[in-house]
Amino acid sequence: LKHYSVQIESVQNERNTKNNTSGFVINVLENKQKILILSDGSHPDIGAIKNTLDLQKTYEVSVFTEEPFPSNLSDFNLIVLNQLPTSGKSVAEIIKKAELNRIPTLFIVGNKTFLPQLNALSQGATIKQLAGSGEEAQATINSTFATFKLSDDFKELLPKFPPLQVPFADYELEPDFTPLFYQKILNIETARPLFASGRINGRKIGYLFGEGIWRWRLYDYYTNQSQTRFNELINQIVQYLALRENEDNFILNFKPVYAEID
Repeated sequence: LKHYSVQIESVQNERNTKNNTSGFVINVLENKQKILILSDGSHPDIGAIKNTLDLQKTYEVSVFTEEPFPSNLSDFNLIVLNQLPTSGKSVAEIIKKAELNRIPTLFIVGNKTFLPQLNALSQGATIKQLAGSGEEAQATINSTFATFKLSDDFKELLPKFPPLQVPFADYELEPDFTPLFYQKILNIETARPLFASGRINGRKIGYLFGEGIWRWRLYDYYTNQSQTRFNELINQIVQYLALRENEDNFILNFKPVYAEID
């Protein structure tokens, strides 16, 4: 709590000077959001995301590219799982803790992701892999997506971004999930999601169904000599997922009283 006092100067022949001074109290809160990024080895995608978040003073980013991963997750506002689970690394315990502490989670799907185990986690999306290892997909925007807004500058650049490497698969989303981007494959727009978000029991979940988003950051700089548009996308996604709404059923509004001793 910080107490401040404001005083204005008196004018000549002013009769009442008692109201020239006013005091007030400011309650300063710790506002940094803690982001945990877990990955099976280093990857340029997590570097691009971390570099973006490090520009914001409101984020504290921790990156782990090998086990052991942190055991206490309760202090984090968002967990990013890059290409996890893999065939050799399960994240079942991490998801269990995330569900227990209602921590939002962002999944980045890549060529190391073990899709059968990801599907078994029941986190709102099912990816049924077809023949082949993967394919390239560009992004098209879902004009009805209303969770958050992206600028016209970003929307104009989006179709020009390099394609991401996505699983050649059928995708199923739970009813509460909405795509932000769809996959455009060989110049054909599809209904397959490229990025989608939703909720499971009130907990926010996000999916990026492809790897190589670091190329978007480089292309933004190549085209505009800045990463403003890429940063906008990452900040919007992370801000939405990490923000926790007040879910209290009982809210009491009152004016606080501060005891002051001179």
